[in-house]
Amino acid sequence: MENKHTPGPWKVDSLNRIYDDNDLIVCLCSEIHRYPRESIDANAHLIAAAPDMLEALYSAADLQHATENDNCTDETLCLYCTAIAKAEGGV
Repeated sequence: MENKHTPGPWKVDSLNRIYDDNDLIVCLCSEIHRYPRESIDANAHLIAAAPDMLEALYSAADLQHATENDNCTDETLCLYCTAIAKAEGGV
């Protein structure tokens, strides 16, 4: 599977800028929407963890052979498949 996103790992700085391994900015979480600072910080860390979480989902799905099954019947497998599809822009 070829990923279209910037490869991880990503990291967050004190200004909630998210960087890749080459120190290029991938994303910026700002206070433009007037969310509380705690929410902005949490969002930045969640976004920075996205490549690792996607890799974990691929691994979990592979363990259960879910990636080859388009008709998920197990609820957990359906969650894996749906999350992977969403991350890949399919949902």
